Amino acid sequence: YLSETLNKLGIAQDYKLRGELVQRNGQQATKVHVDLLHHHHHHGRHLPEIEKMILKAELPTRAEAWSLAVFRQLAVAEGAVHGIAPEKVHFHEVGAVDAIVDIVGTCLGLDWLGIASNDQGLPLLYCSALPTGGGTVRAAHGEMAVPVPAVLKLWEMRGCPVFSNGIERELVTPTGAAIATTLATEFGSPPPMSIKQVGLGAGTINL
Repeated sequence: YLSETLNKLGIAQDYKLRGELVQRNGQQATKVHVDLLHHHHHHGRHLPEIEKMILKAELPTRAEAWSLAVFRQLAVAEGAVHGIAPEKVHFHEVGAVDAIVDIVGTCLGLDWLGIASNDQGLPLLYCSALPTGGGTVRAAHGEMAVPVPAVLKLWEMRGCPVFSNGIERELVTPTGAAIATTLATEFGSPPPMSIKQVGLGAGTINL
């Protein structure tokens, strides 16, 4: 379902999605790979072009609205960091294709799961405080301190609670921060709830 629906964005030739069971610290988890097929370095895309792709794809209503909101939030943060209008932000490493697959794929998945919406039309999602991470990371603009400027800006825009767990690596990416700060209803401790199902996802870094 995810691949079929994502392909309506006109990116079928650019990527492949696959899931794999991996071991992380003795636990089994699912790692979802977004394999980029064309390494003819994409010129990247600007926000208006990405918005057009999303609007033309005839996605489910909520997934479309959420995807547009996440991309807009990311562009506003990147624009603020570089001192330019959101429309002028060039999604290069937030890489045209992998950011589109990550963001639109997440929104499609949340819609498909049938998560209820709140009064603002956002999913009823709760998110923990986010870990700051540390150290440095290589980016298009050279070496940057973690958390990178766009992530800090997104946290500031939303007033996110953050904490350090002492791990000196990049633990929250701009794409991840944009998804969380746009879609989460609340940040902090879990609300009272009954656990129905647990899913464990693995990232790329084995910490």
